[in-house]
Amino acid sequence: MAFFAALLETTLAVGLFLPDSTLLLLLGALAAGSYLDFGGLLWFAVAGAVLGDNFNYWLGGRYGKKWTRGGVWFLIPSHFEQAHRIFGRHGARGIFLWRFIPSIKEIAPFVAGTMGMNYRQFLFWNFLGAIGWGIQWIGGGYLFGQLLKVAQTWMSRAGMVLVPVPTK
Repeated sequence: MAFFAALLETTLAVGLFLPDSTLLLLLGALAAGSYLDFGGLLWFAVAGAVLGDNFNYWLGGRYGKKWTRGGVWFLIPSHFEQAHRIFGRHGARGIFLWRFIPSIKEIAPFVAGTMGMNYRQFLFWNFLGAIGWGIQWIGGGYLFGQLLKVAQTWMSRAGMVLVPVPTK
């Protein structure tokens, strides 16, 4: 599930409309409850994110010039021009940085493919970004699940202290 959620989240058209990050948060919380393995979830999420971005990079290399001239869906040519300028300013590390910005993370690999960015550079920064992104969402869910367990423990202890004991 983590693989497909991450794959769909990072795919150009699908990721803009589906909130798959929420599913990754939920899976992380389930890992905190020992229902799922945290390491396995993280690995599958990273693999799905890398594969989704590589697909977008391929689309950009194959169809990018054509699509950026006429636009695709609600993305108009000026959006792509702005992305080109930002890539010129930040270089390949933009792939890493943009991984954490919703709605940009789906477009950045496409633009990188359109610009003909060096594939090894793209893959390196994409992989690092996917690791950070996976930790952000699955780790955040895991932390939330752990905090719920702590809150539950303390609430039950507080309840025992606050419950009045009947006296005769």
